[in-house]
Parts: sequence; C-alpha cells; structure tokens
Amino acid sequence: MNIYASNAKSYGTLASVREFLAEHPDARDEIIACLVSIEKRYQPNTDRNLREDLSGPLVDFLVDNNSMYSRQVSNGLKFNFRYSSRIAREFLMAQPNFPDHVWEPQTTRSIVSLSTGAQNVIIGGAYFGDHALFVAKVLAQGGQCHCFELSPENLAVLKSNLDDNGITNVIVNAEALWSVDGVRIELAGDDSHAKPKLGESANAKTFPSRSIDSYVRGKGLKKIDVVMLDIEGGEFEALRGATETLSAPAGQAPALICEIHAAYTDWSRGLRHTELCALMIEKGYEVFAIRDYQGNEAMSGKKVELVEIDSAIISGPPHGFNLLAVKSRAQLDSAVFSIVKGVSPKLLHHRDQKIHGPLS
Repeated sequence: MNIYASNAKSYGTLASVREFLAEHPDARDEIIACLVSIEKRYQPNTDRNLREDLSGPLVDFLVDNNSMYSRQVSNGLKFNFRYSSRIAREFLMAQPNFPDHVWEPQTTRSIVSLSTGAQNVIIGGAYFGDHALFVAKVLAQGGQCHCFELSPENLAVLKSNLDDNGITNVIVNAEALWSVDGVRIELAGDDSHAKPKLGESANAKTFPSRSIDSYVRGKGLKKIDVVMLDIEGGEFEALRGATETLSAPAGQAPALICEIHAAYTDWSRGLRHTELCALMIEKGYEVFAIRDYQGNEAMSGKKVELVEIDSAIISGPPHGFNLLAVKSRAQLDSAVFSIVKGVSPKLLHHRDQKIHGPLS
C-alpha cells in the first residue's frame, strides 16, 4: 500500500529535495562531503571513475541546473558561479571547505607563479574568472589582466565576481581572439565547451575578432608577461595572431599556457608535430605538458610537474590537457615546478598511478 498516494506531490519529489537543499546549504554540503568520502574510500579498489560514475551524478541530481552558487577560496576571493558545467560541479564538491583553486590546481598554480609581479597578462576564455581573479591578486602595482570572453552569461558572472571582490585591474573584452581582426566568430556548444568558429555575418550570435598583436598595439602595451588560452580549439588561430608578441626575445616574450585536445588536434605523430606546438617551437619556445587533474583536487605541497613533450604518454581515449611554453627555463620557479619524463599529463585516480599519479 502506498501511504503517500493521497498526497503524492508532497513527498519525495526531486523539486522538494532541491528546494530543501537550496534553503539549507549546510545540509547540501554535508551530503556532498559524505559522497566525496565514499568516493575516496572505494576509488582505490576500482578502475571506474567514481567521480563521474557515482558522486558527481548524485550531486547533479541534488542541485538545480543553472542555479547560482557562491564559494570562497583560501586566499579570501569569493566566486559566484552558475551550476552549468563540470567545472562548477567540481568547485561545488571541493574539499576542503576553502580550496586554493577553482579548477585544475596545477594549471592555476602555474599561471599564478608566472603572473606574480607581472605587468600584463592576457587570458582568452576567461569563463567566470576561475583563473583571472587569482592573477589579479598577484600582479605588480599598476599591472593588468586582459580577459577575453564571449558568452554573455559568463561575462555577467565574471563582472559580478570582479565587483564583489573589489578587483579593478582586470579589463574585460567581449571579443574573440583570432588570427586577424575584423571577422565574425560564433560559439558552437554550451558553456565551458563552446567552440569558436567563423560566423557568416554580423548578428547577435557572432562576435568581432581581435588578434593579440592588434590588441597589444592598440593598448600601447610594451610587454606581455603571460598569455593563457582555453578557447576550445581556437588556440592555434589566436597564437597565429600573436606573431609579433611571440617573436620577442627571451626575457621579453610571454610565457604561454594553452589547452590542447585530441578532439580538434591530430597528435598521431606526437605533440611536437602538432600545429600548435610547432608554432611555439618555431618562435623559440620550449614546450611542456602540465600534469594536472581536471577537477578540484587538493595539491598543496606538491610541485607542478611539467612533462617534456617528446616523452609524454598521450595514448588512450580522446582527451585534453594544458601546455606550458617558455623561452627560458629560468622563468620556471624551481620551488614551484619540476621537469619530468615518461608519464601522462593526465592525473587520474582510477588509472595506473605510475603513469597517471603525481610523482612528488
């Protein structure tokens, strides 16, 4: 007998669960902490990715898609974010309560280290500020972080995060970084996976393009210290538009952090022969792969491991990771970075830890 039959809508609906947890965020956080604890207990004994197969989907079930959340990190920054991507899910599930990053811990540490005391940093694909806000805190006096983001939803959240944290040294540009100025770019896909492509005409769904070199000249910037690009396949076109900037000598040329992904890059002959790496190498850069978790993972005390690209293990299902390129290893703080060989850039709990686990 169904004792709730006479009033079924009052009991056990998904809406009622989400409503209660929205009203009682402490209860939501307790449930998430319990799920993370279960995940960590069982993960060592299975080759399944329990974040994707167990705890993550359950959290997706518990919270409203596209609802807004806020979370503070260990350096005092507060982030508002929309629950609309895996990045948002990982941040909501982060342990400890005040993590030191939003997404990809070692990539965050990399750009913070390279940006400390810098004058100008360019970020293509700024999202809601998951890296830009950290960069803004460590720039030299008078330094600026120049952000490029196309999604109107992400732009709104990025600007609210800057306002809420009192950050005034970030310039937000609703333009697409590309090889040339004056073409129209549109986004294919949603949120953090929206891929840029050439649009046919000027309309509400397309955005003007800007090359890095043109932007640098237009702003009168004498030096760019770091360029970070996470624009879902548009990285090569963006670097093609930075020929002058990348041609500067060591000590003047920017350090580079760029995403590369098998979904839009042919690396069958190795990373060195991809068009993205070949361009950087041609300009005098040494290129490494950043070993990182694609998630929010406590990595305090562990060095950022950079894999020499010719020895990086990149076989397996289509996947992506971040590259770091410099013209001099002197740019890499030895207290932060270490150079390694013969391992995968992908840090994964559910795969062979000799290949996919941190070495330090």
